[in-house]
Amino acid sequence: MSMAQPVIFLDVDGVLHPGTYEAHRCQDLFRSQCLTELRRIIDATNAILVLSSSWRESPGACRRLKKVLEEHGMSLFGSTEVSGCPGLRGRGLEINRWLRSHAQHVQIPYWLALDDLDLAKEGGLVPREHLVRTNTQFGLRPDDADAAIARLSVQVCSCEVCQAYAE
Repeated sequence: MSMAQPVIFLDVDGVLHPGTYEAHRCQDLFRSQCLTELRRIIDATNAILVLSSSWRESPGACRRLKKVLEEHGMSLFGSTEVSGCPGLRGRGLEINRWLRSHAQHVQIPYWLALDDLDLAKEGGLVPREHLVRTNTQFGLRPDDADAAIARLSVQVCSCEVCQAYAE
């Protein structure tokens, strides 16, 4: 990637399939509708994917995800580093660290987290303007994809994270 692009921080469980991490052992885990909607977001925004899911900690799960994404014409740009901080705050911290260390790749304010967790909850460190929260039971649906496309099209953002880059 030579120019700054929009960035999607991608969770897997509850986004690309319903359920929890333990479900990753199922043969037909990923929902084609969820993958189609993710591809629609990427096609509409030219965004890159950064894995923020706990799947990044399992080489086997990560290989499987990369294969499925490739089968649908997508790829991962990279992943966030594990912070060691648990819960919502940890994922938000990891996203913020990635944004800082890869500023040349991020077209601020065009970034968002696609997650089934409420990373904007108090202490979550991801502003609500940059979160599309999916329903864990269904994964990524058309209305979520529409919201992601709209949020990645916002011209100006006054959240603390984006303002830090404006200074």
